[in-house]
Amino acid sequence: MNIGLFTDTYYPELNGVANSVYLLKKELEKKGHNVYVITTKTPDAPANEKGVFRVPSKACSFVPERRIGLFYHPKIAMKIHKMKLDIIHTNTEFAIGMFGRIMAHELFVPVVHTYHTIYEDYTHYIKKYISSEKRAKAFVKMFSKFSVRGAEELIVPTEKVANLMRHYGVKPDINVIPTGIDLSHFEVRDTAMQRNKLKAALGIPKDNKVVLYLGRVSDEKNIDEVMLYLNHYMDTNPDVTFLVVGDGPQRGTLERQARTLKHRKQIIFAGAKPWDEITHYYQVADVFVSGSTSETQGLTYIEALASGLPVVARRDPCLDGVLFEGKNGYEFLDEDSFVKGMDKVLRNPQGIDYSKNAMASAEPFSTQQFADKVENIYFHVIKTHRNILMRMANKVAGTVGFESKSVKPLGGEMAMELGDSNMDASRIGLGCMRMADMSVQEVSKLINIALDNGVNLFDHADIYGAGRSEEVFGKALAENKGMRERMRIQTKCGIRDGYYDFSAAHILSSVDDSLRRLQAEYIDLLLLHRPDALMDVEEVADTLHQLQRTGKVRRFGVSNFTSAQIELLQSVCKVPIQVNQMQFGVMHAGMIQQGLEANMLTDGAASRDMAVLDYCRLHNITIQAWSPLQYGFFEGSFIDNEKFPEVNDVLGRIAEERHVTKSAIAIAWILRHPAQMQVLAGTMNPEHLVQLCESVNIILSRKEWYELYRAAGYILP
Repeated sequence: MNIGLFTDTYYPELNGVANSVYLLKKELEKKGHNVYVITTKTPDAPANEKGVFRVPSKACSFVPERRIGLFYHPKIAMKIHKMKLDIIHTNTEFAIGMFGRIMAHELFVPVVHTYHTIYEDYTHYIKKYISSEKRAKAFVKMFSKFSVRGAEELIVPTEKVANLMRHYGVKPDINVIPTGIDLSHFEVRDTAMQRNKLKAALGIPKDNKVVLYLGRVSDEKNIDEVMLYLNHYMDTNPDVTFLVVGDGPQRGTLERQARTLKHRKQIIFAGAKPWDEITHYYQVADVFVSGSTSETQGLTYIEALASGLPVVARRDPCLDGVLFEGKNGYEFLDEDSFVKGMDKVLRNPQGIDYSKNAMASAEPFSTQQFADKVENIYFHVIKTHRNILMRMANKVAGTVGFESKSVKPLGGEMAMELGDSNMDASRIGLGCMRMADMSVQEVSKLINIALDNGVNLFDHADIYGAGRSEEVFGKALAENKGMRERMRIQTKCGIRDGYYDFSAAHILSSVDDSLRRLQAEYIDLLLLHRPDALMDVEEVADTLHQLQRTGKVRRFGVSNFTSAQIELLQSVCKVPIQVNQMQFGVMHAGMIQQGLEANMLTDGAASRDMAVLDYCRLHNITIQAWSPLQYGFFEGSFIDNEKFPEVNDVLGRIAEERHVTKSAIAIAWILRHPAQMQVLAGTMNPEHLVQLCESVNIILSRKEWYELYRAAGYILP
């Protein structure tokens, strides 16, 4: 995609919005997108920034550290026209946000907006313009509704902000996506010598406990309250130092106030520090503290947790899902609860590993997960853009796979057509049988990695994990709006406890149950799982027609069917069978063996599936290879298995020559066959899945293909 990010504040400015947009650009570019930032000219901005376009600006009169840019700039507008943007993402309600909405109108592209700031907590800045607090908040409500008008989707960082937007009555759909942070930036640990050196530079005694506030120094952060609480706390805890890192309009007032306090020497204002240095200040501290209730998300809380710091903070809805009482910190409502929280953290009588818990609780807020969710919103918005031209385009997109400008069709470079269905999907699909024991977060991560690597077909069955695999997959879809539009969902039915069942009642109820568990409106492909000896072909045909007519299922296939069984079904059923899912791989190549050993008195010449491979090729039915790395019937993987030294030696040699894994070569062996098979990989390991995807770019020579076939123990007559 070509993506335009519009923001009033950007690197090198130090604030949550600037950091959020900077990290989003970085992560989206890692995914292969072209990302352009349109922002204000800022003092000390780097020269020759890639993909960054700056509009002339001046300091804001009532918030001097923020810039106000032009709401339209003709020269930059001309450059934006040449970008061929697929989507515009505004991150401000002010001038540059207006510029973004104007450009969206000119370019006829959809807009996503992120509402970063709760302006009701900042009305004190406009008191000289609107004296009444009530009127100021009414103005904020009206302004916020106006600013998000025209956006297809609204992104907010917390449920707290979402509730406020609902109260305002905004029109766009609201999506809660916490802003991510670069966790790797906080993983590097300073040595004790480095921490002591920084303490000495700040004038902090070596053995003192450090209570840290890091962020904007302004009235709404309630730093004065925390400072007074700590001044009292120091009466009985003289080994505590309060360190304030940051700058802002209230710094001078707070410094003057601190000089009047009893423990003024234990209160240090260090000023603002460069982004690259702030991790050292987190590491020198023992606890992070905040009295703010104005946070939309509180990124500094998450940075502190990622640094291994417990948090003691005033209770606020933005901390839901961030601060877990007694595990990674404590909330306070008054001085008494503040003192109790500080004692528990600094003295730790229960021996809780706050540092380990803090780092674990920060993991869901990685920049990768943040970008994954935002990217899914982009796909959703582009697919469902509500103007007449996009609706007309989507009539085509819904059948052949979405493609708009630079957005690739489903499956990307590894796209293939399934049968003659006019439905595209990836050459490699992900089998979801082992997904039942995974968490929703783990499944979301795996799906996003699969999609990023071109894998877009996900294979389920109603019996996988007794339905749990579909259920956890559906929860992941529900938490990642737009993800569904990027994939093909396939499921199977017909296997019951001790018998097979292709009755209409069972097929219909299975589909309804799968749709409910998957939280989906339709299934792309429904497969009849294993042949039912009691199958009534007329009943099955009528059932498949009904499912297609009602829109619950779009295409159909079978699994483990012989050519005659497919022929029997198709003799009555006019809904075409598009796929046949069969076990196939280097160590399970009976479909190849019977053809190569034809006219021989060998076991391999026996036809066990009635030449199903040739039949499927003749009738344009895609074979889906399941368990491609297994031997026997779920006996295990043959990769690096001592039972199969010869095939592993050949796999290893070819893999070394191609600089890939043995598993990738084994998958490439299947893809090399001219039947254009689709491979279903059952791995739940993201790294392994990425390695398997490398097989799409490997074309084995005939000699290599046959060498692997023979190494697997098959003969050539």
